[in-house]
Amino acid sequence: MPHAYHHALSSVKQWGGTVDDYARIHDWFDASKMLTADFRHRALHHAEGIFMAETLFGRTIPSFADWVKAIRPEPWMGRSRVRQKDTGREDS
Repeated sequence: MPHAYHHALSSVKQWGGTVDDYARIHDWFDASKMLTADFRHRALHHAEGIFMAETLFGRTIPSFADWVKAIRPEPWMGRSRVRQKDTGREDS
């Protein structure tokens, strides 16, 4: 799993600046690896985490609009399933 330093390097490539501009933010987000040391730690990188990061580091980080533009939609993201209460089966 990449170290926060490598995430900071990616931020420099995408947004400009220096590694030092991003290192503390990536260290803070990656601290969730203490709870689960695989990709699932990113579940804590949600809107509440963004607001908390702004409180700690200021509002000069990329906005939610900037962040959401980088999400590549996958077909499964738009699907919803309704669970039938009495049968226990799912319908698409």
